[in-house]
Amino acid sequence: MGLFGNMFEKKICSVCGEEIKLLGNRKLEDGNLCKNCTNKLSPWFSERRHSTVDSIKEQISYREANQMAVNNFRPTRTIGEHYKLYIDDNNRKFTVSSSNNLMEANPDILDFSQASGIDLKIDENRRELKRTVDGKQVSYIPPKYEYSYTFKATIFVSGNPYFDDMEFSISNGSVNTGEHNMSNSVVNTGWSVSSSFGTDRNLEKYYKYINIGNEMKEAIESMRMQAGAQSQAFRSQDAALIQATENMRRVEELKAIAATGNQEQLQAYLNGQQSFQPQMNGMQPGQQQSFQPQQQFQPQSAPQMNTASVTCPYCGSVMTPTSDGHCAVCSAPLS
Repeated sequence: MGLFGNMFEKKICSVCGEEIKLLGNRKLEDGNLCKNCTNKLSPWFSERRHSTVDSIKEQISYREANQMAVNNFRPTRTIGEHYKLYIDDNNRKFTVSSSNNLMEANPDILDFSQASGIDLKIDENRRELKRTVDGKQVSYIPPKYEYSYTFKATIFVSGNPYFDDMEFSISNGSVNTGEHNMSNSVVNTGWSVSSSFGTDRNLEKYYKYINIGNEMKEAIESMRMQAGAQSQAFRSQDAALIQATENMRRVEELKAIAATGNQEQLQAYLNGQQSFQPQMNGMQPGQQQSFQPQQQFQPQSAPQMNTASVTCPYCGSVMTPTSDGHCAVCSAPLS
């Protein structure tokens, strides 16, 4: 009685507050979830029973934001028949869905950099064929079998808090190849066969899914390469910006010390900045000592300078000298 009483007890969804219909409850770690809210979760999410109400609310907020990403998603390529790999090359995004209506399905939109790999798998099933002898089913000698295959792909994902892989079927159901045993035709860790077998329709279908898997794998690997190249470009840009910022800081320090007129402090700075030495075009210590504070830079008669760009031996700046023959950046004399 207690069991049935609990079954028919009124339950409220801990997320939306609506009453949950009979047999429509989905248990959470600390509450209940209705079918409508469950349908809002990512199709690749599988940890509902171990999720809290707060974490489910956070995921639904993420899924609402994902709907905006779907609005901006413009596929340039589509690979597959049942589940499809949609690729937006212009925005470097991709998604996987069995629906042709992406706006309605709201599939998770991912960046190329989140594609961390792909695994292709073929499952084989065989059924023994038998013949009738004296009204009984007996085996052939040697035994004969009928084979069928299903094709699956798993795309591994990084940087998503709700799932780390997307496993889906490339074939819609199994492909029967009759007595043709295809188990040695491919390597499960990465397909590469692209030819067909005669005019047998079932074998043509088998190899069609092989080719779809190969194309998906090539696309995922291409995404990874593009993301890696972009990441390297960003790191190079960041390094160049850091170096430029550091050079500017050192130039400002050099100008500030020169303005004090303290020759000893200036010399100590020049001698101590080891990483700054290469910027000075290999000057000798004696040449560095000839550097004068800013108050003494003004010569009585300005030397005639070439207006072409030069490199300052003190701060490394490439610039056109000032009219009185000084560096336009750190004010050091260039004559």
